[in-house]
Amino acid sequence: MSLRQRVALVTGGTRGIGKGIAAALGREGARLAIAYRSNKAAAQNTLRELQASGAEGFAIETDVTEPSKATFLVETVAERYGRLDILVNNVGEFRWRLLAESSLEEWEEILDSNLLSVLYVSKAALPTMRRQRWGRIINLGAVGAERAFGQAKISAYAAAKAAVVAFSRSLAIEGASAMPASRSDGLRRPRMWPRPSSSLLRRKRTTSLARCSTSAADGCSRELRSAWRGMCRASSSEG
Repeated sequence: MSLRQRVALVTGGTRGIGKGIAAALGREGARLAIAYRSNKAAAQNTLRELQASGAEGFAIETDVTEPSKATFLVETVAERYGRLDILVNNVGEFRWRLLAESSLEEWEEILDSNLLSVLYVSKAALPTMRRQRWGRIINLGAVGAERAFGQAKISAYAAAKAAVVAFSRSLAIEGASAMPASRSDGLRRPRMWPRPSSSLLRRKRTTSLARCSTSAADGCSRELRSAWRGMCRASSSEG
C-alpha cells in the first residue's frame, strides 16, 4: 500500500489521534499538511518528528470552526502542493457536562467543533477532489455513533457524532453519483471509529491507529481497517 505523491490534510494533526494518523500517512509516502488552532509549539514538534521520519509536510494555524478559515486552509494546501487527495476531519472537542448544567454556548462549541468543522472543510475540499476525479474524506466518529448512541453527560458530543454519521453517508452517496460508473475509484468517504476508551487512554488509541498502516494491524477495529483500506485503494491512480 503506497500513498506516494498523494497529498493529505489532517485537522488537529499535531497531537493525539490526529498526530498518529499524520505519522501513518507520512510513512505511506503522503505529503502532509497538519492543521492546528493555537498550540504552535506542539505543531512545530510534530512537524519535526514527521520530517525526521522522512515525511514531507508543513503545519498551518487556523480555526476550522470558521467557514472562511476552513476554505483558506484547503486553498493553502492545494496551492502549496497542487492538489488535495486525502482529508482527515479529526478535530473534535469533548466535554463532560449534564444538559441541565450546560449553557447554549457550550453546546454550540461542541457542535461547531465536531460537526460544523466537518461540513466546512469537506465542502471546501470537494471542488479540488472532483477536479482531480480522486479523493478520500475520512471523518472521525465515536463508538456507537452509527446507532445514535446516548450517554449521560455527553449529549452534545453524542448528538454531533451521530450527525457526522448521517452527513458522511449522505456525502458518500453524492460523491458516488458525481463520478462516472467507470471511475468507481473516484470520491470515497469512509468513516473511522476509534476503539472504546476514555480520554485518559488517548495515547493508546493513537498508537493503535498508527498501526493501521499495515494490513495486520493489532488493536484496530474492523471499521478502522476498512476505512484505511478504502482510503488507500487505487492510490496509484492519478485520475
